[in-house]
Amino acid sequence: MTKTSRPFAAVLLVLLALTPIAVGQKILGLTKIGPWDSIKNQSEYIFTAPNPTTNKIYVVDTTELGVITVLDGNTHSIITTINTAGSFSQILVNSKTNMIYAFSYSDYNTYVIDGSVDQLVGTIFPIEQDSCTFGIALDPALNRIVQMDPCTQLAYVLDGSSYALLGTISVPTSMVDYLDYQVNPATHLLYVTGWTDTDFVVGNLVSYSSTVVPLAKNLTPQTITIDITENRIFIEDATYMGVLVIDGNTNAVITEIKPGFDVLFAHVNQKTHELAVTDGAHVIGFLHPLTYTLDAQMSIPEAKYTDLNFSINPNTSHYYVGIFPSNSVEFVLGL
Repeated sequence: MTKTSRPFAAVLLVLLALTPIAVGQKILGLTKIGPWDSIKNQSEYIFTAPNPTTNKIYVVDTTELGVITVLDGNTHSIITTINTAGSFSQILVNSKTNMIYAFSYSDYNTYVIDGSVDQLVGTIFPIEQDSCTFGIALDPALNRIVQMDPCTQLAYVLDGSSYALLGTISVPTSMVDYLDYQVNPATHLLYVTGWTDTDFVVGNLVSYSSTVVPLAKNLTPQTITIDITENRIFIEDATYMGVLVIDGNTNAVITEIKPGFDVLFAHVNQKTHELAVTDGAHVIGFLHPLTYTLDAQMSIPEAKYTDLNFSINPNTSHYYVGIFPSNSVEFVLGL
């Protein structure tokens, strides 16, 4: 294999940045996972989590209590449903172990699904029995599960196989609740935001240390997504209503992105590094991976009120969009 010279590589990088990416985003299909929702509660969500290895998508719905739906990424059909005792606000996949973790906000437990048989194989109870566990984060590389407890202001790091407590990380916040918490499995760093904080916390899942990173006082960091290999942290800001791009090495703000509409959620395609953003209602925008300019955007007409969220399978560049009130998952082809 020949090595590309550095001057040529630099020129190529500039050309790529200046060249618009061909986009062909389109809706591939729609799968109903439950009855039409008549509650019209704007805090209801469908959460999706693909396993890129098996091309299955695991779905939980805040209105379909105790049900985990498994979809086939090829046919878009329902493979099976898994019934549990929980009411879910999170679904996470460890594609290395083929284990799926569904966090229940009603009993604070995490229900463990074996993806090889799509059956419930275990329940992880909160380490601190204070009815305050707010959710979980996952480090697939270390096979670690992190329980987030804003009352103790601690993150409890568990072994993903035995569920034994390995250590705790201090995660101070000015509010009772954390807002988002994501792990970069390449660096084993945990990123946490609070509802009204003007800073975010970086916790180390190896040393169990943490650092509070202050931001400008007019910024309010909210939802988080991470480009794993580029080590860039994207944090939606409630004041700016755009996305802060953070250098994962220095925790410094590189730039701020404003795609032309207010951003509520963002996700990264780990293969193409395309950043996709949504207003949480009807629009998904696709940003250039080098310049962060808006390459294309598409409307999701089936979404009737503010509850649009999605996930990405980097192997297929398929986006899985949870839609209310139709209680459906829409399959979208991305970049």
